[in-house]
Amino acid sequence: MRVVLLFICLFCISCLTMKTQTIQTQTDLQSQNIIPGKGVGKLILNESNKVDVEKYLGKGKKVKYIGTFSNHSSQIIKFVYPNIGIEVEYSNLKNPKSTDTLKTIRFKAPYNLGTVEGIKLGTTRREVENYLGNPSSSHYEKLLKGMYHAISYNGIEFVFDNNENPAEKMDCKVTEIIIWGSIGKN
Repeated sequence: MRVVLLFICLFCISCLTMKTQTIQTQTDLQSQNIIPGKGVGKLILNESNKVDVEKYLGKGKKVKYIGTFSNHSSQIIKFVYPNIGIEVEYSNLKNPKSTDTLKTIRFKAPYNLGTVEGIKLGTTRREVENYLGNPSSSHYEKLLKGMYHAISYNGIEFVFDNNENPAEKMDCKVTEIIIWGSIGKN
């Protein structure tokens, strides 16, 4: 009986510790700005590896995501953290001596902080362009669920809500922010 009670107590302490760590990480992340091409908080593009990210965010849910970065021989591995609105992508450079390196971070709801300029989820395209000027690229793709509408700047991309009416594209709102580092770096 004592062993069972001891086990239950240790389990509860473990759960409380993990919950405290998650709350601290969420608080830390929500107080940091997204830095294009660099990262956010302790999540540093091209420097943080899977072990670093798990120490900071905990274990993420691995998503089946098979693909490669164009013109590179690296595989993409993706983990999601839906409770904090973050997805991370690593590239494994197919080198037994390399570790999985953080290459991309995606911010979705409920993440509520943004860039130094104040661009965050819900900001309109008009506001993004007022802050950052003309994008270096923009693209629209027809997907099963509607239009994929995004604009990019150096190290950052803003994805907008599905909007098929070109006359309204400046008023569509950011639904996802994606930052990436240089793919060729490890």
